[in-house]
Amino acid sequence: MGIKKITLLLWVLLCLVLTPSGLDANDDDSGDTRAGEVESKALRLIYSPIAYYSPETDLAYGVAGSGIFRLSPQDGRNRPSAVSALAVYTQRKQFQLELDTDLYLNSWGARIRAKVSYKDFPDRFFGIGSSTRPQDEEVFTSRSLGLCVSIEKLVWASLSLGILAHYDTWDITRIEDGGLLATQAYIGGRGGQVAGFGLAATWDTRGRVYSPLTGTLVTARADFYSRVFGSEYSFSHLIVDARKYLSPFRGHVLAVQSRLELESGDVPFSYLARFGGMNAMRGYYDGRFRDRNLVMAQVEYRMPLFSRFGLVGFAGVGTVAPTLGELDLLKPMFSGGAGLRFVFDKKEHIVIRMDVGFGRDSSGIYFSIYEAF
Repeated sequence: MGIKKITLLLWVLLCLVLTPSGLDANDDDSGDTRAGEVESKALRLIYSPIAYYSPETDLAYGVAGSGIFRLSPQDGRNRPSAVSALAVYTQRKQFQLELDTDLYLNSWGARIRAKVSYKDFPDRFFGIGSSTRPQDEEVFTSRSLGLCVSIEKLVWASLSLGILAHYDTWDITRIEDGGLLATQAYIGGRGGQVAGFGLAATWDTRGRVYSPLTGTLVTARADFYSRVFGSEYSFSHLIVDARKYLSPFRGHVLAVQSRLELESGDVPFSYLARFGGMNAMRGYYDGRFRDRNLVMAQVEYRMPLFSRFGLVGFAGVGTVAPTLGELDLLKPMFSGGAGLRFVFDKKEHIVIRMDVGFGRDSSGIYFSIYEAF
């Protein structure tokens, strides 16, 4: 691991050196947006080699780029639009491509998102439920292609309503003989496709999008997958996600998130509610625990250190269960850790982050762009 850590450190330093900041003498890191304030429509390009480490990937290398711009600079909300691309290859021979378009038509109060992704991804499966054991782990490989398109419209104050369409197809190209997936006891264990639509509602009072100082973000989404739309599996998925941002001191942020997921029907194992990875319950492998129902909460405190560097501390708690009534809130899983931040774009306050997280009998080191939530 010594060679891996040295290699990763050198690559991260290269990322910081080669990443353009896009700053000028008039940049303001306050994140405020004022009605009638006019900003340039110019496209701001952000591109960089990227590197990170996580339990899911080991070392990962790639390139990422974003074009950030404002379509309606005279509108008071003045949210930035972005077109982003990502290509990553990992030490576990995982390959991922993503193209994400996020357009804020502020003068119309509308937001349009489209995401296309391709993954050829060796992964791990531990079974279903909150009592799975580390020794239950098995490795499988899946190849997937996904597309999601959503449209939201501001209808009142900070409330937006929207619809979305979602399509995924995947193949399981490798499983372990005699393993959990080989028993065919798990829905979707041989691959398939899902197609459906969803309804969404969003309440958003954040001042800035990428690293909010203050405000509230609440999203509620109900997805419905059916054979009527060409899906091989019929199921529904309800998500409620609430986030609150407070700034007790200048430059300091207390961020709190709670999340509830409920599913019913023939849910493929890869679509079950899950936590872990670099955004939710850091310290656990992504999908270490999964089931039809999930409840989770996490908190993070962000504070400046010097120049563009910052420090964070975080903690989380959550559990999964087959039914809502079986969620055992008295015996949850816990996670916690700390991290460093480097603000490489002060205009939009976009950060590179490194987190070290610890869970029950597990840990992880995460390098990524943007805050966890």
